[in-house]
Amino acid sequence: ANGYLPNGTNAYANTFLSPNTVFGSGFGAIGFYINQALTVAGKPMGTLNFDYLVGTTFVRGLNKSATNILLSATLPMDGFFTVSRIVATDAFIMNRNGTFATVLAAQQAGYASAEIVIGATNTSTLVPTSYSNGRIALAYCSNGLTQAECTTLKSIVQTFQTTLGRQV
Repeated sequence: ANGYLPNGTNAYANTFLSPNTVFGSGFGAIGFYINQALTVAGKPMGTLNFDYLVGTTFVRGLNKSATNILLSATLPMDGFFTVSRIVATDAFIMNRNGTFATVLAAQQAGYASAEIVIGATNTSTLVPTSYSNGRIALAYCSNGLTQAECTTLKSIVQTFQTTLGRQV
C-alpha cells in the first residue's frame, strides 16, 4: 500500500523493458517517487548508461551517456526524481526540489540491451548492482520529457501521492 521497499542488498524488480529495444536511437526518461528516504547511497532504478544514483548529499544521472550529470541535493533523499534526454546534445536530471542540472554536449552512448530494474541498476543481462533501500511509491519509463513536462509530472505525482496519503 505504501510502495515497494527493496532491502538494499539483493532485492530488485525487473521491468522487462530494454531501453535499446524500446527507445533505440530515440531518447527516453526514467523517474521515481521515494516516500521513505534511502539510508545508504543506491540506485533506485536503471540499467547500463541509463540510471539514477541517489547519494547522501547528491544525485547523479546517466541517460544514453557515459557522462555523469551531478546535482547537489537536500536531505532527506526522498520525493520525485527524473533523468531525461530529448536531444542528442544534452541530458538533464531533476532532484526532489524540482531543481534541474543539464549536461550540454553529454557524450552519447548506446542504450543497454539489459532490462531496466527497480531497486537497483542492471549492469548486464540481469546482473543488478548498487541496490537501493528507499521505498519506491512510483516508477516510470517514458519517451524523453522536457523540463516543463517533468515539472508538470512532478506536480501530478505529488497530488497522486497526497491523495493516497503516502506523500513526502
